[in-house]
Amino acid sequence: MNGENFETKKDESGAIVFTFSKIIDPELHTSLLDVTNDEEFYNDTVTMTPMELFPHMSVITSKVEAGNYSLINLAMSLGEIFKEKINQFNLMNQDGKITFDHILNLFPIGSKFVASYENQLVGSTVSGATIEMTHTGEKYLAVTGPFTFQEGNHYIQKDKRFVVYWFGGLRYIDSLDVRPMKDEE
Repeated sequence: MNGENFETKKDESGAIVFTFSKIIDPELHTSLLDVTNDEEFYNDTVTMTPMELFPHMSVITSKVEAGNYSLINLAMSLGEIFKEKINQFNLMNQDGKITFDHILNLFPIGSKFVASYENQLVGSTVSGATIEMTHTGEKYLAVTGPFTFQEGNHYIQKDKRFVVYWFGGLRYIDSLDVRPMKDEE
């Protein structure tokens, strides 16, 4: 099974893998570098599992909706592979709940979020959101957005990072240290 601009196959364990080639589709390669921020896309050929791409699915979809059609076959393949997981996310979101496995989907680039900073609720627009690990191996979500700060008589804008550490089970979205901004905020 192949997308028009990437290869889909099963590895020796039977798991699905995607192979992307800069020679076959340089635009797709560049788009995936932009979406994933993964240094592997500086290589001519990159092999990734759908699960490695799942955290970026909302960004891939929004880029297709914005007119980046080099990603459309990948978005459709991921949508088919993860249709149950997507449905699960949508149902949890309707209930105002989330698991850590789905948390990245709450913060697509360009969406608005709120967080606590110096005992005040502050808001911004997501310029980046990634799952990272501490030096002890604990997963956390890092959400970055531009904020305006006063330095003496000047105002400057800098990116500020906010984190949500790994948690098990379901959590109410409203209880997160960083959460999507509500329409009324």
